[in-house]
Amino acid sequence: RRDHRTRVDSTVEEDIEINELVQRVRDQLPVELQATFLQMREGVSIPKARRMQVEAAVKEILRGDLKWPNEEE
Repeated sequence: RRDHRTRVDSTVEEDIEINELVQRVRDQLPVELQATFLQMREGVSIPKARRMQVEAAVKEILRGDLKWPNEEE
């Protein structure tokens, strides 16, 4: 029988890590992109050009912390 606490602990750790990354992004994201970033987090549909601006900024902030798919070394 599996102990359900293992999954809960894992989820809690993942949530903490995600929250830390989101806070880092919010601290460093240019003011003009903040509202769009928050809308994206809430699942609001954003025009592609604006979404790409936010994604590029977030990627730059997190560079080195994460490996991105299709990113050249």
